[in-house]
Amino acid sequence: MKMRSSSKLVRRARPARKLEEEIYGKIVCAGPEGEESQPNFTDERYWFVETFLTSGEPTDKAVFEKLRGGRHEMATNIREILEHSHHLRIGQDVKIRIIRDSGNERYVVAA
Repeated sequence: MKMRSSSKLVRRARPARKLEEEIYGKIVCAGPEGEESQPNFTDERYWFVETFLTSGEPTDKAVFEKLRGGRHEMATNIREILEHSHHLRIGQDVKIRIIRDSGNERYVVAA
């Protein structure tokens, strides 16, 4: 059975994955250079901006705010790789994991 090119990411990332960092992010519609040069994706990839958790009273709903000077980059939702789907919504809060494989290649994945 022939594997699709995106499944290379799954195969290559499996051996000796090392979690480098976990951050929070919010899905946005364009990359850091704007919608004209870096528009929204239609597959398992997403643009995100780094956020931080703000909290008030213990009974308040968790609120994530954009981190000034934070990252604005692309992440892959690994749950959507096989179907090449695109189900996360603009404005949705996500956890971002940055991992490295045994070859020290960096992957940014939405969890």
